[in-house]
Amino acid sequence: MLSIVIDRGADIVLARDVEVVVSPLCGGQPPPLKLSSPSLELFAKAVRAALGVDVAQYLVDQRVLGLAEMDPVLLLGQLPLERSHLAFMLPYRGAATGCISAYPTPAVAAIAALSNSPASAAVDFRWDLSGLFETMDLAVRLGVDLQAIVPRPVEAPGRIYLTDSVPGHVRRRLVGAFKGNVGPGGEEYTPVVKKPSGGRWNDVEYWRAAERVAEALGVRREGLEEIAELGFLAYRTVLDLGMGPGQLGYLVKWGLLEPIAGGFRAGAKLLYLISLASARR
Repeated sequence: MLSIVIDRGADIVLARDVEVVVSPLCGGQPPPLKLSSPSLELFAKAVRAALGVDVAQYLVDQRVLGLAEMDPVLLLGQLPLERSHLAFMLPYRGAATGCISAYPTPAVAAIAALSNSPASAAVDFRWDLSGLFETMDLAVRLGVDLQAIVPRPVEAPGRIYLTDSVPGHVRRRLVGAFKGNVGPGGEEYTPVVKKPSGGRWNDVEYWRAAERVAEALGVRREGLEEIAELGFLAYRTVLDLGMGPGQLGYLVKWGLLEPIAGGFRAGAKLLYLISLASARR
């Protein structure tokens, strides 16, 4: 079921209680995205709209390589160097319950939370309406009872609830009532006020990105370090390091190796990942 809660207040006000709340007022760490359809595609769409980076191909690569959930550390190893900062904006390692931070945007965090299939959820769009329809789309497909909190009327399907913070001219146009908490059909309801809460965020070891790339591809981490040290390698040398054509394809695609005449050279991205690991040791 879809519900639209129109609210202008400072609290998280709901028409009924839910398992999960996603709001800028919450402090919980967002959960990992499940790499299944349609969650993956809608998540990539929301990220592209909000942050201008297309992560779909990298998430598909993770799924093909056998991952069930998005790995932000591996994502750092996949993204182009000039866009690698995005991985740091998706430290999704939390639990899919409670009061979840709307970081970096409500829709991006909400889609990750909804991909874990909670029975019910509420998403606070009062500060940022972008991605509202993608979030509602996923909720319908997964059968999640969703409440979208918005600051003004929106052209979207769902049962409309107004809180007593909504101005009279808006209330009159929608339900004909001047005050009170009013739901569908002009009936009064008792709202549920959720207290913002947070929790300790799980560490995301981005410095292990080179190691995660090696694990995902089934190669030795030391092999990547040798490539970085040698700089230029003949094709046969790379094969001698235990990397077959399938693994080379991913390393080239992710910018860790760059093809040159007769072989490869270490990409700037690989040097960056090795530097991250070295700085932590």
